[in-house]
Amino acid sequence: MTPRDSGVLSRDMHAHKIVEVGPLKEEEARELFEEIGGEQATNLILQRTAENNEKIEGEQPIKELVDDCKQLPIAIATLASTLENKNQIQRRTTIKKLHSHQRLSKTEVNLSVMSPSLCSAIKLRYGDLESKQLKQTLLLCSLMGQNAGIQDLLKYGIGLGLFPKANSIEAARDEALKLMKELRRNPSLLQEGGDNMHFDIHDSIQTVAISIASREHGLLDLREDAAEDMFDKEAMKECKWIYLSNVDARVAGHLPQRLKCPQLTFFHLDNKYPDLKIPDEFFWEADVLRVLGLTKMHFSSIPSSFSLLKNLHTLCLDQSKLGTILVSVMRNLKNLQVLSLVGCDIEELPQETVQLAKLKLLDLSDCTKLEVIPPGILKSLSQLEELYLGNSFDQWKHIKKQDTRRNASLDELTQLKNLTNLEVRIHDINMIPNDFFSIELKRYKIFIGDLWNHWGSYFEYSKTLKLKHDGSIRSDEVIRLPNKVEELHLERLNGVKDVFNGSLGMHF
Repeated sequence: MTPRDSGVLSRDMHAHKIVEVGPLKEEEARELFEEIGGEQATNLILQRTAENNEKIEGEQPIKELVDDCKQLPIAIATLASTLENKNQIQRRTTIKKLHSHQRLSKTEVNLSVMSPSLCSAIKLRYGDLESKQLKQTLLLCSLMGQNAGIQDLLKYGIGLGLFPKANSIEAARDEALKLMKELRRNPSLLQEGGDNMHFDIHDSIQTVAISIASREHGLLDLREDAAEDMFDKEAMKECKWIYLSNVDARVAGHLPQRLKCPQLTFFHLDNKYPDLKIPDEFFWEADVLRVLGLTKMHFSSIPSSFSLLKNLHTLCLDQSKLGTILVSVMRNLKNLQVLSLVGCDIEELPQETVQLAKLKLLDLSDCTKLEVIPPGILKSLSQLEELYLGNSFDQWKHIKKQDTRRNASLDELTQLKNLTNLEVRIHDINMIPNDFFSIELKRYKIFIGDLWNHWGSYFEYSKTLKLKHDGSIRSDEVIRLPNKVEELHLERLNGVKDVFNGSLGMHF
C-alpha cells in the first residue's frame, strides 16, 4: 500500500512500520522509461536534440521528459507507454502533442498531485484507445473508483447501452470482461482489483479521466465542484452524467427542487446523510434518464416525478431502507431491465414485481430480512436471465403445499427458460424438484443445507455448489448434482448411497 499521506497507515491502519519510498533516482527513472518505451523512443529524442544542440519545436530531451514526471514510476510508465510501438513519425507527433497538451492540463486538473507530462500522457493514452466503447468504459470505471465491482460496471453499462451487440446479459458480461482486459493490457490504465470480481484504477488516471468525462459527457462530479453552486451552472442544460459520492448534509442542502438536465442519462448518488430527502419534482426535467443509482438512502416515500422515468433501464437502490416504496417503483418502471436491491431492508418482494415484464437481472443479494417471495412472481418474469439471492431469501416451500404456502417454490425457477445465472440458498434439500439441476446454467452458486451460514463474496470458480447433510436425506438416496460443477463442497453425507455427477474437472 502506497498512500500519499503516511498518516493513513499510522493513524487509520495502525501500521507497525512505515517505509518511506521516495522518487526514483535519475538513472533508475531513465532505465524504466527505456524499458517500457524502448530504446528507439529514447534514441529518437536524443538524436533530434543533439543534431545542432537545439531543441526541435514541440520536442523535449529524455532528461526533461523524465524530470517532468518527478521520477514517479506511474508517471514514467504512462509517459513511456505512449511512445511504445510507434514509428519515428508517430513518436515525433506524440512528443509534440505532449508538449502542447501541458498548457491545457493546468486548467483541467489539479497539478499539485501530478505533473503536466503525466496529465498529457494520460490524455494521449485515452485518445489512442481504438473505440468509443473502450473510452466510455474507462470513463465509467474512473467514476466507480478504486476496487470497484465488475458486476456494478455491468449493471450500469447495460443501462447506458454500452454493449449494443450483446443479445443477453451473459454476452454483455463477456463483452465487459473483454473491454477490461484490453484496458489492463494498456499499461497503467486499469489494474486488477482485490479479487477476480473487482478492478482498480490509479488515482492519477481517475482524475484525468473524470476531467475528460466532464468535457465529453457533460459530467457533473462532486469531487471537482463546490456544493454551493454546483447545480447553478448553465452547463447543466448539457449535462449527461451526474455522479455524487459521499453526499453529506452540506451537499444535501443544495439539491435543487428540479434537475434541469434534459439530456441526463446517468445519475448516481451515494448517500451518507440519513435525513436526505429527494425533492418531489427532482426528476421532472430528466425524463430521458437510463441509469439511476441511489445508495444508502432512507426512503419514507417516493418522489412523484419517479413516475416520469419511463426510459429507465437500470435502477440500483443498494443498501437502502426502502419502506413501502417498492410498490410504486414496480408500477411505474415497466421498461426496467436491471433492478439491484443489494443489502436492502425489504422483508417481502411486492406482488407488483410481476409488472416488470422486461426485467433481465434481479439482484437481491444480502437482503437478510427478506422472508417472503409470494408464489407466482418469479415465474412471471419470463425474460429473467440472472437472479441473485446470495445471503438472502431461503424460505422455499414444498411443491405439494401449493394451497397453503406463502412463498415461492423452486419449481418456478425451472420455468424460467432464459435463466443462465443463479445464486441461491436452499434451506432443505427436499425442497428441490427432480428437474431443478436440469436448468442450463452458465454460472451458479448454490448452497444447500442449514449449516451454510456464511455466503461470502469471493468464489474462485463460476460454478460452485455446497451441500451439507442436515439429516433430511435418506441413507439410500442418490443425490444428483448439476452438470459441469467446477467447485464442489460436500459435508456430513454419512450413509448417503451415491453422489452422481456426469462431469469431470471438479475441485473439492
